Amino acid sequence: MFFGHRSDIDVVMTEMRKELLLKTTGQLSEGQEVHFLGREIRRTSEAIELSMSPIYVEKIMETLEMQTCKSVTTPGVDILKKVTNSDQVSPEMHKLYRRVVGQLLWLSNLRCDIMYAVKELSKGLTGPTGDHFAKLKHLVKYLSGTKTFVQQLRPNVKLSTQHKGIDINCFVDSDWAGDPDSRKSTSGVSLFVLGVNITSHSRTQQSVALSSGEAELYAIGSGVADSLFVRSLVMESRLFSKANICVFTDSTAGKSMAGRFGTSRK
Repeated sequence: MFFGHRSDIDVVMTEMRKELLLKTTGQLSEGQEVHFLGREIRRTSEAIELSMSPIYVEKIMETLEMQTCKSVTTPGVDILKKVTNSDQVSPEMHKLYRRVVGQLLWLSNLRCDIMYAVKELSKGLTGPTGDHFAKLKHLVKYLSGTKTFVQQLRPNVKLSTQHKGIDINCFVDSDWAGDPDSRKSTSGVSLFVLGVNITSHSRTQQSVALSSGEAELYAIGSGVADSLFVRSLVMESRLFSKANICVFTDSTAGKSMAGRFGTSRK
């Protein structure tokens, strides 16, 4: 699916038809709504809205028999760290856990606010315990009150016709040794183009960081990797002759290590 001005889309389609066999099946007009891979896509006068139907969350609640649960205000799992039920669940409950977490993984692609919680729940797919189920139900309670949330693609940066470059703004952050068992940290990344959040992720770092600055450095590297991928798409589309990557971090130590002289020099 292509989003953008009609003339720009025609240029991209013309270039792609030189290499691929393509067919245009329709156009999303203002006020219309279509379904694509389970997503609801609506076009308004100001933005493109992406969402999952509230029925998707309601079915998850029905699966867990939580139709009458009270909603909570946070999706995270830290609030339940004091819960100590490490007993393995039954095979039937294990199957149920895997099914629900799989559904939440599909939902998290459109819900940046639950990415971290879903990532933490995924750690228990091979052997969920009572703790994992308590955290799962907490997240479902949060979703019960936010099932109508939508992600809007609404550019707030307008470029002139003479503008030949575009900025890819990448915001990164990390915790340090957030996993109490492995002592690994988590990288959080959000990419914005023209003020629109086009991709985000929350990932457990593969290496154990020895300092908070090192954890931030790993998060910067993860963000730059995603930015380079987006930059390659922008350049191949030939809509802009230049794409600048701007990485934002709140860590002075991480910034210093990323730009220092030596093997990590830019």
